[in-house]
Amino acid sequence: MEAIIGAVGALVGGLITAGVTVWRDRRAPRDQDRRDALRLDHERRERRFEDKRSAYVGFALACREAERRYDEFLEQHGETPADRRMEGPLHGVLDAFALVTLVGSDSVRAAAEAQSTALHEFVFGDPLREYATGGSRWDRLVATQEAYRDAVQKDLGFDEGGGQPLLARG
Repeated sequence: MEAIIGAVGALVGGLITAGVTVWRDRRAPRDQDRRDALRLDHERRERRFEDKRSAYVGFALACREAERRYDEFLEQHGETPADRRMEGPLHGVLDAFALVTLVGSDSVRAAAEAQSTALHEFVFGDPLREYATGGSRWDRLVATQEAYRDAVQKDLGFDEGGGQPLLARG
């Protein structure tokens, strides 16, 4: 009797082991497919984040470069590029803005458009109109820069959890 119990125990143990092996082998491809899908989704989200970040920073840098070139032109020539109807400093901004419109969120696109408009008004604005309306082209430009920075930080998640700011305040 003991031999039969031992044989039945070995048989049951073998069947359990075989069943677990078959179950694990059938489940492994599904688990691998799920892991692959998660990895691909993560990589896609990372690429999207980097594309957005690159476009957003590129636009901010193009705006700063346009401001720098405007100041440099004014210093060297004693007049503004607008006095000569030159749009040179703004070409890089328009190119960078085009990229933001392709990859940016609605809020960042709107903020970039406002900043681009304010920069254009700053470079080509009418000082007499500015004086008459009591507005300041520089103040509007700074306000749109801050709005753009805030929209970018929110879109990229830098306003959550105290992460490092993308564009330094200053």
